[in-house]
Amino acid sequence: MSYVPSFTVSDEIMSLVAEIAEIIGHLSATTEQMPMPLLRKKNRIKTIQSSLAIENNSLSIEQVTAILEGKRVLGPPNEIQEVRNAKVTMMPTVHLSSLLCSIVCCRH
Repeated sequence: MSYVPSFTVSDEIMSLVAEIAEIIGHLSATTEQMPMPLLRKKNRIKTIQSSLAIENNSLSIEQVTAILEGKRVLGPPNEIQEVRNAKVTMMPTVHLSSLLCSIVCCRH
């Protein structure tokens, strides 16, 4: 018995497969140029701490690092919560925006 797929391969399907392959190739090329995970982590910590310092958050780099690692720190509860909020806010947008940009750039 031979397998009979429930679809036919059309020109449109082949075009979409080629487009997907091109996007994957583009994403692969851009992810190879990304900095090492440790560098990204350090940059994210510095970004969060400096952004919150502008808003008069008094927590140090060490305290922000500890909060992001899930450790307990001494400090004003509202400032600790600001760090937690910044973590949730900043983390997913970087990857999602890069992915969306890659898809949009490849389509046009």
